[in-house]
Amino acid sequence: MKTFRTVVAGLIIVFSNVSGHAFAESFTLEFDVDGTSRNAIIQMPEGAGDGPYPLIMIFHGGGGSAHRMQRVSEDFARSLNYGGYVVAFMNGTARRNTRNLRTWNADHCCAYAADEHIDDAAYVNAVYAALTARTPIIEDEIYLFGHSNGAMLSYRIASDLSFTPDALVIVSGAMFEDQPTLPRGTSILAIHTRDDETLSFSGDGDRSARHRTAPILAFDDVRDRLEAMQSCGDRETNTQLNATLITGAACENGGRVVTLVSDEGGHAWPKDLPGVHLDGFILGFLRGERGSVPQ
Repeated sequence: MKTFRTVVAGLIIVFSNVSGHAFAESFTLEFDVDGTSRNAIIQMPEGAGDGPYPLIMIFHGGGGSAHRMQRVSEDFARSLNYGGYVVAFMNGTARRNTRNLRTWNADHCCAYAADEHIDDAAYVNAVYAALTARTPIIEDEIYLFGHSNGAMLSYRIASDLSFTPDALVIVSGAMFEDQPTLPRGTSILAIHTRDDETLSFSGDGDRSARHRTAPILAFDDVRDRLEAMQSCGDRETNTQLNATLITGAACENGGRVVTLVSDEGGHAWPKDLPGVHLDGFILGFLRGERGSVPQ
């Protein structure tokens, strides 16, 4: 069972011990889900041989799109490809099938996807099936990364998929009171800032409240809920420069719950946090999960 100190140590070596693969090609998977045309952009590592590969699925925030998320995440995705990951930029739905302004159905949010009860778990399963039909994927090394509305979705569907995510990376997301149980052994990295005005740290009084049909939990309550849900042990705390608070707890079946809280950084992705190289922190967390199999 890995400890929180393993995560911190992993951050120190993340850039000195990568696999050496760079971005090779990008292609679009297209298919129908419940009569709706859906797609995802796949970015492959270069020079990695025939695989199999670890996979990270990246879910944009509300009002975004796979194309926009790929553009703003260029540096992050390049680092992932360099580490040998297949990167899948997932694409939500929109009322007029516009290029942007897309959302995900996280039950209580957001906009078109929630209003129309879009089955986004079925979409994720379809992406996985289409991708594995042409590219070998390591079944025990699949990760969900979500920002904002995409983070809400990652929480909601983790137990409804045809595969078990090894870990969730939640950036400026939110959890509702009726959060479903997460798979045992799945690790979670949750990142939030106290100055987030879109999905507030306290869980109330933010700009997106009118788009939600249920209240969200305060981030401190989210941390407690995750640790209880995953049957974690004692929490370790490490305060970094600029009042960045990092906590970690080792959980049953090899999972971990790690949180990072900063006073500054806002809601947007990519995110600049004082004193923290966030891409490196996330990559260090993922490296700590490689080879860890949910039971």
